[in-house]
Amino acid sequence: MTDVCAHSLAMVSRRPLDHLPANMTAWEARKSDQQDLGRRNWLADEPGWGVFHTPESIVNLFPADLDGLDVIELGCGTAYVSVCRPPSGR
Repeated sequence: MTDVCAHSLAMVSRRPLDHLPANMTAWEARKSDQQDLGRRNWLADEPGWGVFHTPESIVNLFPADLDGLDVIELGCGTAYVSVCRPPSGR
């Protein structure tokens, strides 16, 4: 992480960022496993949610019709949610 980025985060959070190096190290160690999980999820016939990978057909997270709606995926990861929705051509 750059000093500028760390400083910007500190200004927003107003808290020390002592946890960031340990967090980054932990995620770096899990990177391969997370990439494998992402690949499996992208190839699945339907999205699954949570640690038990409950199918979308049970959870019904997505509305039945996304036509005309603007959708944004907030968070991190493999953009799995965005990929699961039907393409809009935009």
